[in-house]
Amino acid sequence: MIKLLKKAHIESNLLSQVIFDEVFAPEYNRQFDMHDMAIVGLFEDMHGKIGSLIRLIDVDDRYSLNAISRMVMENYVYLKYILEKETYQRGRAYLYSSHLKSIKIYQELIDDNLVASDVRSFLNTTKDEIKKDFKKSTSENFIGDVTEGYAKSLGLKSGESRKYWYNFNGKLKSFKALCKYLELEVEYMLYYQIYSGEVHGLDSYQLLKHENNMTHILKGKHDPLMNIGTCYNFLNETVELIYDYYGLKKKKKEYKNKLSLYQLSNKINLRSGSKMIRSSR
Repeated sequence: MIKLLKKAHIESNLLSQVIFDEVFAPEYNRQFDMHDMAIVGLFEDMHGKIGSLIRLIDVDDRYSLNAISRMVMENYVYLKYILEKETYQRGRAYLYSSHLKSIKIYQELIDDNLVASDVRSFLNTTKDEIKKDFKKSTSENFIGDVTEGYAKSLGLKSGESRKYWYNFNGKLKSFKALCKYLELEVEYMLYYQIYSGEVHGLDSYQLLKHENNMTHILKGKHDPLMNIGTCYNFLNETVELIYDYYGLKKKKKEYKNKLSLYQLSNKINLRSGSKMIRSSR
């Protein structure tokens, strides 16, 4: 299975460049908008994380595989949601939300409380230096535009807001709810909850074994098969969804054919390799 994941990772490496060349070349006169930035940015982040996962498996360092797989699933779910429908609004909401998070961090850094002062001291910087470095992206006009843009992208009135950028209908108040909306409840229960254990330190007890009044550290016990299978599935479906959205049917066919031929030539059986892989929807 790792061979197939590596192949998919290699074949999808130039996806963003293909989009720029085939969709946004000057002769096509199509503007690269905010929602396109969200799509390309989320994909590149997902692709980079899968690359990290592959490298960790290659060197038999498996302690962060679940944490990486969790982030890969988040990218997959966000992209699936953005590309489902109303892509223009949803993509913009995601980007505006990211800007708002950066603004919140900036405001916390320049606060007058003791914690902010300690952080600035640790970073060896001052409030004035922070304001100078982030002057353009934290001006009142910029913050106002981002706040209004976020509300507008969610279909809200001026001054209104929602915690989660994907909560377009007022009911998607958690990542779990988003997965349910996308009919990914099984994936959430099987994968996301398991992967979250490592992130929150809930599976740390599995690294220890206590017997005969002695505690032993267990190493190398994590089997990466589920991480490989799920990340392959998330990557593969995401690539196909992006090709579909931009109308790149030929490129999608080439991508699928390359993976199919590689699978056949290397006699890779997806069913025997991982029972956790669900077919693309």
